[in-house]
Amino acid sequence: MTRHGTDTSSMHDTLRVPIPAAGQDLQRFFEARLADAGFLPALDLDVSEHDELAQVTAVLVTAVLAGATGVALHYAVRWEAFHACSGQSATGESQRVARGRADGGDWVFAPHLPLPVRDGLDEL
Repeated sequence: MTRHGTDTSSMHDTLRVPIPAAGQDLQRFFEARLADAGFLPALDLDVSEHDELAQVTAVLVTAVLAGATGVALHYAVRWEAFHACSGQSATGESQRVARGRADGGDWVFAPHLPLPVRDGLDEL
């Protein structure tokens, strides 16, 4: 996988993944990509909506759907938060999807951009 150029519509780097040969197990293909830190920017790994102390403990590929125009990578983000004052841990799992479009012999993923933080004053 390589990181290429700049996407002129959003001015952010895109992530390119070579489309594997027909018949290759796509779930295993993307599981191997998760070990590549260069692919992580395409994934939404923010778990702060569950708990402000939450830490990601695992990212699991749950399904991959590929077609002529692109690919949908379904994944689960597991998290854990430890609250020392109470001695309690909280755990959870969130289901997410990253989508890539076909471009020649690659799937192109845009990096995940977190939603802007809003506050009550924004509504006034």
